[in-house]
Amino acid sequence: MNPYLYYPARTSVEGLVWPAVPSGRGTELLSLLYQLRQNEWLPAAEVRRRQYLQASSLAAHAAETVPFYRQRLAAAGIAPGQPLGPEDWRRIPLLTREDIQEQGEQLESRSCPESHGSRRRMSTSGSTGKPVAVVMTERASRLWGAITLRDHIWHRRELRRKFAAIRKIKGHDTRDRRSSSFNSWQSPV
Repeated sequence: MNPYLYYPARTSVEGLVWPAVPSGRGTELLSLLYQLRQNEWLPAAEVRRRQYLQASSLAAHAAETVPFYRQRLAAAGIAPGQPLGPEDWRRIPLLTREDIQEQGEQLESRSCPESHGSRRRMSTSGSTGKPVAVVMTERASRLWGAITLRDHIWHRRELRRKFAAIRKIKGHDTRDRRSSSFNSWQSPV
C-alpha cells in the first residue's frame, strides 16, 4: 500500500476537493516532499554528485558571509568558489558543540539570501550543561518540516491518531506536572 495516499493535501480553492491546490507554506512543503521522493532511489553516484554540487555552493556562501567558516575553510586550503570533492571535505574539521558555544555569532551568516525568509534564534535545553543557540531561516525550517513529514510517511504513522510526548515546554517550570494538549500534531513547518 502506498503510504502517500494516507495524507491527502488540503486545498486552498473553495469547493475543490481533488486535486488539492495548496498555497503558501503548503505548496513549498509538498514541492520539497515531492522532490525528496523523486530522489530517494537515485544511484549512489548521482546522489553524491548532487551533494557535492550543493556543498560547493554552501561552502562558497559560508566563506563569503560567515566569519568562522571563512577562517576554517581557508585553514583547510579551500578557496572560495572551488568545486569540492570528498578529499576536500575530509580536510575540514568537524564542527563541535564547543565550537558553537564559543563562537556564537561568528557562525552566523552576515548576508542571508532574502529568499530564505526571516531568521529566528533557537536553542537547546542545555541538558548536557550549557545550551547551544543557533539561527534558523524560514527556508531551513520548511526543509526540516519536509524531512520530518517524510519520516512520518516512511514509518506509516497515522497522523489522524493521537500523539503523546513528554517534553519540557518553554517557559514552564519542570516541577509543574500540568500537561498541554493540541488539536493536531502541529504543523511540520
